[in-house]
Amino acid sequence: MVSALPRSAVADDAIVLKVRGKSQLRLREVNRRPDGKSTFHLTLSLQLSDGLSASESESSEDRAFADRLVSVELRGGGETIYFGDRRTGDDGVVTFEHDGVPPETYTVLAAFRGDELRDAARGVFAIDVGRQPTQVRILAPPRLGLSDELPLRLALSSEGAPITGLVTLSLGPRREQITLSQGYGERRFAARGLGKSGDRLTLLAEFAGDRLFGKSEARHELLLQSQAVVTLQILAGSSAHEIPQGNRLTAFGMVRDEEGPLPGELVELEALGDESGPVVEGSTAKRNLGHAQTDTQGRFEIIVPKLRLPAGATLLSAQVIPRRGHILPGRSPELAVQVLPPEPISVLYFLLPLLVTGALLLGYALGKRLWVWLRELRQAFRLRHAQPEAVLVPESASHSSIELRLGEPGVRLTQQRRLSSLRRAVEFAIDGHVVDATFGVPVASTIAVFADGGEGTEPQHTITVGPSGAFTTPHLPTGRYQLRISAPGYLSQQFLATVPHRGEFRQVAVRIEPLRARLLAEWRRVAERILGEAVVTQTPRELFERLAPGKPQALAVPSQQKLAALTDLVEKAYYSPRICTPEMLLSAAQLADAILTIEKSASSAKVADLRAPGAPRPLVQQPPT
Repeated sequence: MVSALPRSAVADDAIVLKVRGKSQLRLREVNRRPDGKSTFHLTLSLQLSDGLSASESESSEDRAFADRLVSVELRGGGETIYFGDRRTGDDGVVTFEHDGVPPETYTVLAAFRGDELRDAARGVFAIDVGRQPTQVRILAPPRLGLSDELPLRLALSSEGAPITGLVTLSLGPRREQITLSQGYGERRFAARGLGKSGDRLTLLAEFAGDRLFGKSEARHELLLQSQAVVTLQILAGSSAHEIPQGNRLTAFGMVRDEEGPLPGELVELEALGDESGPVVEGSTAKRNLGHAQTDTQGRFEIIVPKLRLPAGATLLSAQVIPRRGHILPGRSPELAVQVLPPEPISVLYFLLPLLVTGALLLGYALGKRLWVWLRELRQAFRLRHAQPEAVLVPESASHSSIELRLGEPGVRLTQQRRLSSLRRAVEFAIDGHVVDATFGVPVASTIAVFADGGEGTEPQHTITVGPSGAFTTPHLPTGRYQLRISAPGYLSQQFLATVPHRGEFRQVAVRIEPLRARLLAEWRRVAERILGEAVVTQTPRELFERLAPGKPQALAVPSQQKLAALTDLVEKAYYSPRICTPEMLLSAAQLADAILTIEKSASSAKVADLRAPGAPRPLVQQPPT
């Protein structure tokens, strides 16, 4: 049994299927042994399986039903005997034993509760304790075609020896009594008289027993099937046996079975290699030419606009695999056709596109050279008429000095992104430059490429960027990626990219901010808040001396100590050649917050109380303004 999740799913969602196995309990063997007390020692052996026969099972060593819990109870003579619960062995067989069972006709109730992968199963069997046990067996195929006969064989035995008895056979609505001589009998039945295609019949054989032998019964499931029949005709020009290569081919026919036309079935037209001719190396034995679906009357029509088969003899056949499992696949008789070679084509048909392509490439190369010459001529003209103090920026430096230096820290895609919607997504690599956002110089860094938006712990690729700052990723598979750019002394940057792309991730400009610039910004935040003016031209040491004790704008002792620590940190991290670390930036931010907090508290305490000495005071103390 297969069941899908009840919610609706979109195209990107995974479809989860739950597959459950079928379960069935069979009574394999019953042994009784007198115990000398007018009672018997009873042994029951049951088989837990999926219900398939040995020919249908994929493997005789299937352990799917091993170590499963089966319960058995015995009912008869007005009492119930409980055998308890036992687990099956590696082959799915479980054995129960019980002493002191009185002679009587009993009903065995066996149950398997099932689990999350297998259905529950329940078995009801009749046994006779006191008379010799018997076993009826039905030998018949599990599937039968409507045009065939059912070869039915019955066998009756007791403790392994055949016995003679009268067996009642129930086959659908039909009931018949068969006398088994020496424990064997045989009958044949026409399948058409049993039902229609797709019916499942239950064959029941019952032995009523006598004073010496107990009663027994056997069941067998039978599925009636039909055979699909396909007819095929070819229509191609004036002759259906000779078809020029590249011409239109129409195939039509009908699909039916023993009960009538089959609507809604998929028919495929195949070309089969002629086995009588020489075998060409690399050729395929079958080639699908097209398919169509049958209408309400079982008719189909397959149109091949251009026949692309090699010249020579070819066999055409139509095949149908019905979607209903009780109908067997069918194939039409093979039709032999001769594929004629195509008519000769002028050489100009092949050379003309090459000549046109060569002319376009030559024109493109000449036009590019002409454009470069005109651009250099224009630059020389502008340089000649420019003022002496003007500086001409070389064309080769325009990318690094103009495009990459300008702008805030971050990632900027290429200018071609505006036209990306006009192109196909065929780019599988990402390239660009990494530069310092403050000073505009290339930065040697490391780029880690993560798949699926960077949720993984390990990068798929790690790229080392040289002193030039240029990087190029390898050919990436289709998907979504996150690129993380990091370098010593810089804040990391990251951006998302989807591969393949339309060129928008070519020449990407990545600007990373240096930690020393951020650290200097923390110092400026403190300086401007304390002095209330710009401090662009002052160094940290000059500011510290300006706020030293004895100066007009001197700070309190706690603020003076923290400002001294912040000044030393800025001089070590910004002005020295050592690399600034994130820990230095964190320490600078903490010192700046502490200085500003102390100064804010001190300024609030210095606010004078302008109220008169005898003025009334509010009941609730108001915060100073």
